[in-house]
Amino acid sequence: MVKNKIEEIISENGSSIIVLEGIDKNLMPEENKYFSFNIDYYDKVELNILKDQVVDEIILNRTFNEDYKWMTIEVYQIFKDYFSIN
Repeated sequence: MVKNKIEEIISENGSSIIVLEGIDKNLMPEENKYFSFNIDYYDKVELNILKDQVVDEIILNRTFNEDYKWMTIEVYQIFKDYFSIN
């Protein structure tokens, strides 16, 4: 079902960034993960520590070649305002 929804999004919108809400990230391919790092405790994220890596990966992923990249809703919420991800 998840794969079908992703294919539907890609067919409607082309290459996309998929934000997962309520879906086990272990079901998703690691190679399509938007950010390379893992966050274990979202309430203890030090944005200053990840800042350079996040900026580098946002720039790197601006023109990604895969059909899609994914991130969890938690990661999206942490960085959307701080880095103006939209």
